[in-house]
Amino acid sequence: MSTNPPRDRLDEYFDGRLSPEERAEFEHAAAGDTSIAREREIQARIDAGLRRQFTPPSADALLRRLQSRPRVIPVWRRPALAAAAVLLLVATGTVMFRWLTADTPLDPLFRYQPRPLAQVYFDERRAGFEPLWECREPAEFRKAFVDHLGSGLAFASVPTGATTWGVSYSATSLSRNSVLVLARIDGQDILVVADRVENAAMSVPVPEGLHVHRKEVGALVLYEISPLPDAQLLPLLHSEP
Repeated sequence: MSTNPPRDRLDEYFDGRLSPEERAEFEHAAAGDTSIAREREIQARIDAGLRRQFTPPSADALLRRLQSRPRVIPVWRRPALAAAAVLLLVATGTVMFRWLTADTPLDPLFRYQPRPLAQVYFDERRAGFEPLWECREPAEFRKAFVDHLGSGLAFASVPTGATTWGVSYSATSLSRNSVLVLARIDGQDILVVADRVENAAMSVPVPEGLHVHRKEVGALVLYEISPLPDAQLLPLLHSEP
């Protein structure tokens, strides 16, 4: 395997991009790292849950459902509906194939599908934790929130040690208009999900190994998710009308 330490190859491992020899060597090197083992387990559970959620029905199941209502559907229309069911199955299969074979779950087809906040964090990590654009200018940063959420947000300063600092848009379990702040500080990936305060969640389930912090800023509610026990970005963010 390459000289990259095990943690630097987590994304390649999860995406199945390691050769059998590299995979075996990675697992051997990571065996003594409990944090990597925990993250592998969390990701495996998320992947299994997504596959269960998006498994399409079989063609036979679709046809049986259509044929179970003969009094509602005229006879002359049944062949057309059967053909439509097959087309739907083909389209669903195509979507599933693109999702299962995509380099990242953040293929544009899925970026705007509502996702739990913890899933958003893992999807962004698997995509390289790269924002749609960097926002190091306060005015540009504020505009991203005004345009999508109708209320401005500003930062006191770019965090010390930040190698990534930017903004993305995504549908989440809060709403279709959530704004994401992505930062990598001293090697740690930190995500803030912002939305209107009226869309705030009663609770945010977070897998073991992650922490979530909440803060209300004017008309906005912010959730910071990361492996760190203390909030890093929320203290820097404030309302900017």
